[in-house]
Amino acid sequence: MKADQPLPPHFPEGWSWQATLDVNADIVDAFSRFSGDTNSLHRDSAAARSYAYRQRVAHGMIPVSLLSLSAPLNIKDMTLKKISGRFNHPVFVGDTVKLELALISGSDAGQAQTFSYSVRTSSLREAATYGEFTIGPAVVPSEGKEAPGPSLLSSPQTENTLEFVAIAKGMSAEIPFIIAPILLSEWGTLLKKQGSFSALPPDSHSPSLELTATLLVSTLIGMRLPGKQATFLDFNFNFETPLAPLTAYALRGTIDFCSPGNQIIIENIGIYDKNTAHLMQGKATVKMNEPSIPAPAMKDLSTDLGLKGRTVLITGASRGIGATTARLFACHGARVIVNYFNSQAEAEAVVRDITSSGAQAIAVKADVRDPAQIKAMFEQGRRAFGEIDILVNNAVGDFIPVPFQALTWGRVQEDIDIIVKGAFHCCQEAIPSMIKNKQGRIINVVSIATETPPPNQSKYVLAKSALAGLTRALAVELAGHNILVNMVMPGMVETDLTRTIPQAVRDKMKNYIPLGRHTSTTDVAKAIVTLASSLTPFTTGQKTLITGGLPPYI
Repeated sequence: MKADQPLPPHFPEGWSWQATLDVNADIVDAFSRFSGDTNSLHRDSAAARSYAYRQRVAHGMIPVSLLSLSAPLNIKDMTLKKISGRFNHPVFVGDTVKLELALISGSDAGQAQTFSYSVRTSSLREAATYGEFTIGPAVVPSEGKEAPGPSLLSSPQTENTLEFVAIAKGMSAEIPFIIAPILLSEWGTLLKKQGSFSALPPDSHSPSLELTATLLVSTLIGMRLPGKQATFLDFNFNFETPLAPLTAYALRGTIDFCSPGNQIIIENIGIYDKNTAHLMQGKATVKMNEPSIPAPAMKDLSTDLGLKGRTVLITGASRGIGATTARLFACHGARVIVNYFNSQAEAEAVVRDITSSGAQAIAVKADVRDPAQIKAMFEQGRRAFGEIDILVNNAVGDFIPVPFQALTWGRVQEDIDIIVKGAFHCCQEAIPSMIKNKQGRIINVVSIATETPPPNQSKYVLAKSALAGLTRALAVELAGHNILVNMVMPGMVETDLTRTIPQAVRDKMKNYIPLGRHTSTTDVAKAIVTLASSLTPFTTGQKTLITGGLPPYI
C-alpha cells in the first residue's frame, strides 16, 4: 500500500502523512477562542512587540492540532497513549506550516504504534516543532452530560502576569475544561477549509480527545502558570485512562523545578476528573521571558544636569578652553577651582566674572609639572569647597611648530610634563576621594592632532596621544568605582594657543570643515560639561569629537 492513501487501522512500514496550513490571523484568533488561550503574545500586536520576537506569534499547538485530522488519531477503540513535543522556533502569523507524520514502530492492527511528527515553517529551514506519539487499544468511556461552552474551558481565564522571582516550587494552578464534540467538529472544519492534506479519515471517526486536552496545556502555561511571560519549550505526557466527551476535567500544573540561571521552570502536568482520579501525567518545560522595560515617564526625567554643589577643578583655566569651561560649570551651580600658572590676572578675572553672577570660584596657582604644587592646590581647593568631584585636565604648554629634526628631547619632555605628567598627578590626587564617595568624573582635553597630525607638531602629538592612552586605561580601572573617565577631542580652536598658526593657513583650514567654521571654546566647554553631567551616566573611556564634521569619524 502506498503512503498518503486512506488506510485501515494498521499502518505498514514507510507509512507517512502530510498536512499544510497557512497560519493567518483568522486561524490564530479562532484557536484562541477554541482553546481559551488569549495570551498577549498571540493576540495583541502591540504587546508582542515588547517581546524579543517583535511580532505576533502563533500558538505553538496550532500545527500540532493538525494531527487530529490524521488517520492514527481517528481509529475506533484506539486512543492516544503518549505524546511528546519540543518547540524549537516560533511560528509567526503569516507563516505556512508543513506537518509531516511517519510511522516509526509497530505495524500490527490493534497494537501500540508509535509515530514521529515534525513541523516546518516558511520562515525557517529547521523544524519549528517535533515530537512523537503512541496510540494503543483502549476502552473509551461513555459520554458525559456536561453542557458545552463557547470554548473548551469551563470558564474564561484571565492572563496571569507572574515574573520569575515570584515563582516557587510547589505553586500550582488549574483550568477546568469540557471537551465538546461540536467544538472539535468546528475546529476540524476550519482546518480542512484552510489547509491541505495528503489524506483525510472518514467523517464518522471521532478526533482524539487526548490530543485535544494536550492542546490545552498551552492555555494553562500561557494564561495561568506562569502566564504572560512564558514561552512553552517542550512536553511529555502519558495518558493512563482515555477521556470522555462532555465530562468535567481539570488540567493542573505544579511547579517542580526552577532554574534562576536561565529562568527555566519545569511543571508537573496532570488531568483529573471530579473524583480526582489521575487520568494523565507528565512534565512541561517553560522559559520565562523578562518583562518589557517601559520607557521613562516625564516625571522620571529631569533637565537638572546634576552639577549644582559639585566641586570642579580645571587645570589651565585662566584663558581659552579652560576659562570658558569654568564659566559654564558655574552657570550650572558648580563650585569652580580655576588653576593657573603664570596668568594670575586672567585667572582672577575669570573668578570675578563667576562670583559677580552669584556662583562660587577661587583661583589657585600651581605648576602642574610639580607634584608638590598639585598637592597644595588640591588641599586649598578642599578647604574652600570640599572634595573634588570633577577633574578637567586641560593644561597645555604651547603649539609652536618645531620640525622633528630640530627637536631636542628636552623640548618634547616639556610638553609631556605639562600635558601627561600634570594629568597623572592630578588624577592621583583626585581619585582617592572619588573612590571613597563612589563617584567621580575625569575629563581630559586631547586634540584632533592625535588623529590627523599637522606638520612639525611631533612633541604636541606625542603628549596628547599619551593623555588619550591614560584616559582609556583609567576608564577601565576605575569603572568599578563609578568613576567615569572620558576625553574631548576638539579640532582647531580659536584661542591664544593657535595664534602661532598664520591667519591665512587657519582660513584655508576652515574651508575643509563641513560646518564652515573653527571650533569655539564654548563648543568644547559644552562637551566637557555634558560628560561631567547626569546626561552621561553610562559613558566612560570614550572620546567626543568636536570638529564640525571634519574627519575622522567614529
